[in-house]
Amino acid sequence: MMTIRLAKENDIEEIMGLITRTIISRQSSSGWNETYPTKEIFVKDIDNQYLYLYEDNHIVIGIISLIPLVLHRLCVDPHRQREGIGSRLMNFAETFGHEQGYTSLQLDTRISNHTAANLYEQLGYTKTGTITRNRGNFICYEKKL
Repeated sequence: MMTIRLAKENDIEEIMGLITRTIISRQSSSGWNETYPTKEIFVKDIDNQYLYLYEDNHIVIGIISLIPLVLHRLCVDPHRQREGIGSRLMNFAETFGHEQGYTSLQLDTRISNHTAANLYEQLGYTKTGTITRNRGNFICYEKKL
């Protein structure tokens, strides 16, 4: 059975396993590597109740951090991509945002991450600009709820 739920501290090792698989399988377009995102970032997300897990029979196959008004760290197990899991996590985020009274959601993705950009645009997110941070150049998106 597939479910989305709030992450707990005892999920951290399974989350980091997902991140490791993702880093190993991804091309450099994601910007994720051995230094980002860190275990400490996910522990903070859990402590703040921002991190949600997508599970299939109690196995974590996707995550998303929902920091008020901004989506962060969408990740789907490389072996489970192209099954609509990313879209379901995004739909969950939009429903959650709407229920919290948000009028829009914002996110960004590395300019070279065409897979993520295509997903966001298919889901109705609009490009709002670009930014440069220490990890590279990013496209910013927003969707009115």
